[in-house]
Amino acid sequence: MIAYSVPATWKGEDRMKTSTMKFRFFLGLIGLLLLLGSVSGSVWASGPSIGGQWEAKLSGVLDDDPVKLVGTSSLSIDLQHQTGPVAFDATLKIAGSMGDKDAFEFDMDTACLNYMARDYDIRFGKQRVSWGTAMGLNPTDVINPQDINDPLGDKLPVWALVGQYYLENNVELTGVYLPFFRPAVDAIPTKPQIPVYYPEEDGEWAVKIGALGMAGMDFSLMYFSGYERMPTVRMTARGMEGYYREVDTIGADFATSLGDVGLWLEAAHTTPKEGDAYTNWAIGSDYRLPNGLLVAGQYYHQETGKTQHDYLMFGLEKELAVIHRGKLGAVYDTDSGSFMVNPEVALSLADATELVLGGRYLDRKQGGLGMLPYSDKEIYAQVVTSF
Repeated sequence: MIAYSVPATWKGEDRMKTSTMKFRFFLGLIGLLLLLGSVSGSVWASGPSIGGQWEAKLSGVLDDDPVKLVGTSSLSIDLQHQTGPVAFDATLKIAGSMGDKDAFEFDMDTACLNYMARDYDIRFGKQRVSWGTAMGLNPTDVINPQDINDPLGDKLPVWALVGQYYLENNVELTGVYLPFFRPAVDAIPTKPQIPVYYPEEDGEWAVKIGALGMAGMDFSLMYFSGYERMPTVRMTARGMEGYYREVDTIGADFATSLGDVGLWLEAAHTTPKEGDAYTNWAIGSDYRLPNGLLVAGQYYHQETGKTQHDYLMFGLEKELAVIHRGKLGAVYDTDSGSFMVNPEVALSLADATELVLGGRYLDRKQGGLGMLPYSDKEIYAQVVTSF
């Protein structure tokens, strides 16, 4: 979870009034969704369905001598309920760790109300909105901020109002409104620490139109108006400070197959109100061999305005004895020569329980792959069970 700081120059009173008005609006929207659902019966007439997942992981960090052991455990509880056109879903997360510092966290990861009609859906709440067709890193996936503690994992959820309208020929029109700004980080780790200031105005929005299976292709176009999720440092009369640049982003993604070969292309061009424009793009392909081995590769070009990096990403996956599977992931930084490899084997212990054995090796050169906060050398064992 991110702890939000309130910068000294933040216009707290004006911002609080605006946020309060928006919060009241969304409370009214929730009430409207519940009222619409009551047309077909009481929203809470029957009990919700409950499921979830428990994970326990023991890691050995080989960077240290002696080897440092770190244990983590997490419990995710998924709640779902639907009556007529109204549905509710939420995920609660409880996580703990033991190592250098013991920690415990409880978080409402997501919580959403969804109204589903024949031609459209309306969804409001704390959620993840995933866009793009590329593998792992998606240039057009700009709604949710990246989790800097796990850049290749799930992004951080945000409060959003999402509407989807379904047209003919599998064409979908999506609109997103974000009432509250959430960054990836709200501090710059420098000494002395550089202050970071939030945007004075909340409110970001995005639209996307896409088609599925049209002439054998999936494609979409998107536009986003909002703020960067990472702060930019600038010099002012007060000294060095960080702020979040206002940006406009346009993008597109495309996916198809030629025989047994899958192909995808995704790109986004961002124009800040201050500073130079930049473009991120990815192109990749995958193919499943006759023996069942899935081979995937991707080239990813990343810009941040003043710097750029190019990465080669590679993946293998194969089922082993039907119920088990093996995976290998790799990332290579073409600029610095840095690389990471991550082999894993998942062994099925029961219908809903598996044991994952894996390791990670990072070879960093000239500061390459600095966005990956993982240990350079690590082995781990993880038990995952679903209920």
